Amino acid sequence: MRSPASEAESVLELLCDWVSRSCAKSLRCLRIYSFIKICPVLEKLLNNCPLLEHLTLSKLTELRPIPIFNEIKTFEFAGCNFAFTYVDIELAKKVATMFPNLRVLAFLDVSWEPVMTSLLKELCNRYQQNMGQRHNLSLYQSFDDLEKFVTNTKAMFNVRSRKEMPMSVEMQHSKSHLTLTVFRAHENHVNSSPPLSSTSN
Repeated sequence: MRSPASEAESVLELLCDWVSRSCAKSLRCLRIYSFIKICPVLEKLLNNCPLLEHLTLSKLTELRPIPIFNEIKTFEFAGCNFAFTYVDIELAKKVATMFPNLRVLAFLDVSWEPVMTSLLKELCNRYQQNMGQRHNLSLYQSFDDLEKFVTNTKAMFNVRSRKEMPMSVEMQHSKSHLTLTVFRAHENHVNSSPPLSSTSN
């Protein structure tokens, strides 16, 4: 049986060959559910894909140094209900820096503590530092009951609107101009492209 690190190396090598040979100029959506490492090679590869707007990652073996993916507008981390790793936590802490132009963010089937709490603290800290910047972000998370999300985050966020409940709730960070539209678990979004429920290249 191959180790996760070995699989990640092989997947990265295959990905580099496939993207550079076939689709660097046309790739719009990339989903990787096998083991992969986030590294300078992956950063350079994906930043050479000018149309790439959606990225899904799942099983991570490494994250160093902090890459920047400027073109990605929607990012999904699929935890698949696996036990969390330190790399998952590092991703949660760095995701706002890694994807500065995000409109849609999904952290699905991950533990609330410490992964989701780390993610929310990172988002709040980032936009609290940029007080003059307004930012609206759609967030897809793992609670079916959004009241549970509201209760768990009341120290950081205020509810702005419940009119779309139970599908979504609009929340405002109490100390910045960050507005989250939070969707219940696995709710499909229709106003962003590409949708999380579709597969495309």
